[in-house]
Amino acid sequence: MGRFIIETNDLSFGYDKKVPVFDKINLQVEASAIYGFMGPNGAGKTTLIRLLLGLLPHETGQITLFGKHLAGNRIDILSRLGCLVEQPSLYENLTGRDNIRINCMVRGLPKNKLHTVLKMVGLTDAADKRVDTYSLGMKQRLGLAIALLPEPELLVLDEPVNGLDPTGIIEIRELLIHLNKEYGTTIFLSSHLLSELEKLVTHIGILRKGELVFQGSAVELEAVQRQQSVVVVDTSNNQECFLLLKNDQPVISLKADRLIVPYRDKMEVGELCKKIMLAGLNIYEVKVVHHDLEDVFMKLTSN
Repeated sequence: MGRFIIETNDLSFGYDKKVPVFDKINLQVEASAIYGFMGPNGAGKTTLIRLLLGLLPHETGQITLFGKHLAGNRIDILSRLGCLVEQPSLYENLTGRDNIRINCMVRGLPKNKLHTVLKMVGLTDAADKRVDTYSLGMKQRLGLAIALLPEPELLVLDEPVNGLDPTGIIEIRELLIHLNKEYGTTIFLSSHLLSELEKLVTHIGILRKGELVFQGSAVELEAVQRQQSVVVVDTSNNQECFLLLKNDQPVISLKADRLIVPYRDKMEVGELCKKIMLAGLNIYEVKVVHHDLEDVFMKLTSN
């Protein structure tokens, strides 16, 4: 198996041949990564996940998982992964324990895994309750427990914390981090909770209108965020300060009676303050404004 657990080459798909959902997507998910897949509603995230699982026939391009082409190796590939796509498919008239027991029987897995996965997702106390009495968040946890039954090398999750309260979100986050660190499980997940992804992922892909507009590590994304960070300065005479600095700074603007300067590093901020003070101006405020994942996401996905 090569470097990538998931790889697509020029993958294209459309429900209508005249209107492609996406065209020539080259996805690369490294082994042992937690890959956050982001995009606005309708960008094609769930469609791409369904293609990766062989639930939809792709038109052109290749899908490779574990170094094998999905076409022709689907059964072998699916035996090595766990998935939760949108709402889990559950027997609501049965208990949570019975749902897991049935899945163990169907997949030929030992029943002793039942107690382990229930404990992992925090459903031990609710195991003998009927699923139709479960909250949406509890159903999501049960779906995740079923996905964990085969001890997967790859976990594919579509909105895994949908419906969970803040405590449940934290518990699932800690569980996914534990699986990744302790067992080397590669995790590919989509989510609308950008702040949550920022705390969890090691790699990110951003999809916009069927195009992968960013793909890289969290470190590379931080570099993008840093490029968009600015220094906000307020002085005793901002107009005079603007005239003083505009020829020296590559980009500088005066907005809402504040100076806006691109941020590069702390040393440059110090030099900026020194120059203003040597000009005889008082500095009332210096603030570095860093852009978070939400800011970068909005910029990359906007029209």
